[in-house]
Amino acid sequence: MVTLDDVSTDGSSRPLATGALLGSMREVDGSRSWVVDGKLIAPYHPMTKAAEKALVPGQVTRLDIEIPATLARVRAGHRIRITISGSRAPYLVPPAYKTGDLAGGVYEVQRTAIHASRVNIPLVDPDGLATSPVNWGDWHGKDEFAVDPGMIVQPSRVPLSKLQ
Repeated sequence: MVTLDDVSTDGSSRPLATGALLGSMREVDGSRSWVVDGKLIAPYHPMTKAAEKALVPGQVTRLDIEIPATLARVRAGHRIRITISGSRAPYLVPPAYKTGDLAGGVYEVQRTAIHASRVNIPLVDPDGLATSPVNWGDWHGKDEFAVDPGMIVQPSRVPLSKLQ
């Protein structure tokens, strides 16, 4: 589990994106992955039984974890924080048949010259982007959660039988 956060100068933060990968499903299909200037930006994992390969305890193994694309303006003075965790229950739970393999697992992030860790974050020039016709408010000000009442959509309950 990897989370990318925008951390402001006062220490408050907001999540930008989250990605996850079950280590045994780490195989990457290079022909379907997004690579820019030789850097893997978005790995494509087949997630098939044929692609499954168990991790070997004590063996350093590369894991390419996709963090879904997001567009965010990170203001001057802010920092990007990467948080790595072993789970995100109850939101992301491995399949029941895998829980025995995962119990008690220890994961170490390598930061050596031989096994360097890295994060590839493609940047864009904000002047090259179109302006949104919607005023989303100031995401770092007091109106952080302000919502235009005209934009609110009330949820409705639809019986499953009507979704056919």
